[in-house]
Formats: sequence, structure tokens, C-alpha cells
Amino acid sequence: MPAGVNALFNSATAEPTPVPVVKSSAAVVAEGRVVPARYVSLAFPAGGFLSALDAVEGKTVEKDAVLASLDDRGRGAAALRSTQAEEEAARQALDTLNKDAELASSQAGLAVAQATTALMEAQKTYDDTQTRDFRDRLDERETTAQDRKKTLDDRKETLDRYANLDANNATRVAAQDNYDAALEDYNQAVYERDLLANQARTARQALDEADQALKKAQREKDKMASGPNPDLLAQAQKRLDAAQAQMAAAQHALEDLDLRAPFGGLVADVKPLETGGLVAAGQAVAVLADTSAWYVETTDLTELDVVNVQEGDKVTIKVDALPEASIQGTVERIAQMYTEKSGDILYEVRIRCENPPEGLRWGMTAVVSFGSR
Repeated sequence: MPAGVNALFNSATAEPTPVPVVKSSAAVVAEGRVVPARYVSLAFPAGGFLSALDAVEGKTVEKDAVLASLDDRGRGAAALRSTQAEEEAARQALDTLNKDAELASSQAGLAVAQATTALMEAQKTYDDTQTRDFRDRLDERETTAQDRKKTLDDRKETLDRYANLDANNATRVAAQDNYDAALEDYNQAVYERDLLANQARTARQALDEADQALKKAQREKDKMASGPNPDLLAQAQKRLDAAQAQMAAAQHALEDLDLRAPFGGLVADVKPLETGGLVAAGQAVAVLADTSAWYVETTDLTELDVVNVQEGDKVTIKVDALPEASIQGTVERIAQMYTEKSGDILYEVRIRCENPPEGLRWGMTAVVSFGSR
């Protein structure tokens, strides 16, 4: 094959040289505004008449400093005292319930001890009626009663034989006297027999009653062992919880009469309010800013740009009002939520100024260069 043809063939079959990918070196640039480390618009949570406005624009205050006050302190203090009294009463009622339960438990224990002693004594008395000596005495009295009944019956027959004689007849009188004596002896024997028999029956009954009394005392003790009545305890606790909640609400209401600085910082703005005038709930009174550090918050970083920015990135900041100042910054936060403006998806980025210059003020416009990646 001619050399020229071979060269042409090789040229036609050779692989093309890849074109290198050109990466853009353009930096991500966004506009933003200078803001303090934190700031808040302060307002009263409840409305009222303004009694004092101590906030002074441009003044630095410490945390918890009173910036303004409402005029309703007397009624608020009275409400707090009322709730404090109810809380104390509810607490005492709960304490009394617990103490009464402890006393009742102690008394129940004492009742069990006393019932146990009574049962032991009743058992001893009953046991005494079950001895051979006691049974022998009872048998003896039963025999005596039967013998005297026989004698009484005999003398009754004798008296009946003389029933037709004159009442003053000596024989009839003697028979009557013998009968009366026999009746008296018989009644005495029956009394002594029944007294001893009743002693045994009484001992048996007393033993049964003592046993039941001990069981009842033990049940009461077991009931008291678990503490106060659960229903009463729950009611007392609910009363105390409600009283504490009311007291806390009254305390907060009284504290809310003073508008305090939630953190130390600069009073950036004070609204034109008149002392004695009505201030609505949520109405702005002052703006407090923490200027211990300065940040720039962007407003126009698009979805195409934000992917090239990461937290911790170093940036350069130019402030329009301070063109000679070159400020270094660090990306601290990239918003998770987006905003949409004119069809663009935008993300806010918060950047800490590492070397804020003199003269930097809240609201100044700035340009942030994030650098190439």
C-alpha cells in the first residue's frame, strides 16, 4: 500500500484527543446586611398602663435590667398573696392527711396489741373453765341442785297433804316452813350451778369476741399500712398542684409588669410611648442588640451558589460604607429552609465577622466573596 494511503488510513482510524474540562474559577458572590450577634424587639406579654420607661436609646444595659414597667403592681401583689395563701393551705391539708394517716396507722398498731392482750386473757379465762377441777365443781353443783330439787318435791307433797288444815295449824305451819326452807336451798343451789355454768359460757363468748376483735384490728392496721385514703390523697395533691400553678401564674404576671433585658446589650431603639398611656400586649417598646460580635446575613445566595458553600468556609467581606476595610469572615450557618423571590430559590447564610472595623453599624450593606472551590 502506498505510504500516502497508509498515512491517510492511520489518520482516519486514530482516536481523537479528549478536550480538557474547563472548571470555572469564578467566586461565589452574594449581598447581605450587617447584623449584631443577636437582637430582639421587646414587648409586654399583657397590656396595661405604662408607669415608667427607663430604656434609653444608645445605652448599654446588663441582663435583667428593667427597661419599662406597667402600673398594676398593687393588684398583682394582692393576687400573688392570695395564691400563696391557698398554696400554703393546700400544702398543710396534704401534710395533715399524711400525718393523720401516720397517727391512724400507729393507733391501729396499738389496737392490734391491745386486742392481742385481750385475746390472751380471754383464752386464759376460757381455759380455766375447761379444767377437771372446774368440771368437778360444776358437776357437784348440778348434783346439789338435783338433790335439793328432790327434797323440795318431797316437802311439797307433805305440804299438799296438810293443805286442808287451818292456816294456823302447827303441822301445816311446820310443813310450810320446811317447804319454804327447801325452796330457798334449791334456789340457792340452782343459782350457784347456773353461775358457774354461765361463767363457762361467758368465757367462751368472750374468747370468740376477742378473736373477732383482733381480726378486725388487724384488718384496720393492714388498711392503714398503705397510707392515706388514695382518693383523698389524690384530691389533696390535685388541690396543691392547682394552687402551685396559680401561684406561679400570679408570680409571672407580677414579674411581667417589668420589661427586662433578656441579655446584656445595647438599647438600639426606644419607641415613643407616653408614661401613663395604654400599652397593648405585644406592642414593641424597645429593641435590644448584642453588639459583642457582628455578622453578615446574605439575602441572595441562589440554589446554584449555595452548593459551593459550606459551614466553616473563610470569606472576604466588603462593606459599602467602609470601602477601605477588608473584613475576614467565617460561614457559621446555612439556612435549611429556602425563600422564593421572583422565581429564584434563595438561602440565607450567616457569616461571622472576624475583624470588624470601627464604624461598622447594624444594617450596612455588604458584599461577600466566598472564593472558588
